Amino acid sequence: MDDDEKDQKSARKDDVTMCTTTTTITTTTTTTPTTTSTFNGTVTAVSPTLTNQCYYHGLLPREDVKFLLKNNGDFLVRVSQPRQNDSERQIIISVMADKDAGHQIGVRHIVVRKQMGKYQVEEPHRFDLMQDLIDHFVKSKTPVLSNVSTTILVTPIGRQKWELRHSDIELTKRLGAGVYGEVYRGKMEQKNHHIDIAVKSAKTATLTKEGVKEMMREARMMRSYLHPNVVRIYGVALDDDPIMIVMELVRGGALQDYLKKNAGKISDSEKLNHMASSAAWGLEYLHSRSCIHRGNIPFNSQGTVSKCHPRNS
Repeated sequence: MDDDEKDQKSARKDDVTMCTTTTTITTTTTTTPTTTSTFNGTVTAVSPTLTNQCYYHGLLPREDVKFLLKNNGDFLVRVSQPRQNDSERQIIISVMADKDAGHQIGVRHIVVRKQMGKYQVEEPHRFDLMQDLIDHFVKSKTPVLSNVSTTILVTPIGRQKWELRHSDIELTKRLGAGVYGEVYRGKMEQKNHHIDIAVKSAKTATLTKEGVKEMMREARMMRSYLHPNVVRIYGVALDDDPIMIVMELVRGGALQDYLKKNAGKISDSEKLNHMASSAAWGLEYLHSRSCIHRGNIPFNSQGTVSKCHPRNS
């Protein structure tokens, strides 16, 4: 089974959420900065009037887009990942133009330019707001690209349940650093109450494009896993930098630290029957899902006395 097949299998469990309207969604006040443009039409920040739209998916990579756009006319809006040490981004409309051609060819990723304060794809259509551009093409049923007749916007695809908002996440303590960036303890609002979480946080400008893809691929695979000995992934916050992978907070800390702290206090029976067996059950579950743990030892960074946190391959 190749990587795309594994990703597709993992993604099948996610029900795609569609927007009920393309009009502005009422949300809580946000501190997202106002959009500014550069001479070449890229943007350095995204306006709250766009981020509040149900079809806006932030820094969602194109590798994840293919799992959301299933029918002709399905579309969403996202922003490109800035290059390393570069804050410039592009607003992109991703639309399923030909589902029979496959996702590599069937999905079109259309760059929206901003020049002299106006949003546009092609002349002569220019709009003050990004949502005005979207509304125009949805209502007129005309192709976004004049030379590709199937680039018609029909069904806006909304944020999925695993696409979290930064405004719902509160970081309370830095725990350390991982492969992708820093790891924090925090809280997340969920169904009118707060839950304790661990957060992997990484600015896209400090990662290579491959690094972002690997980070998102790990989250994509892990969010479909449910086992008492595997750390649960709640989702990913993508609406702005930094990208955050939000996961279950495991009590007790890293196993290596726990063993050092309690040297001489833990019986061989507890090590075998509780710690080793818990990790073995977690690894067995992951292997049954075609997931390979890439750590040099069974318990790394987020591994604990009762959980095993894998890195996917």
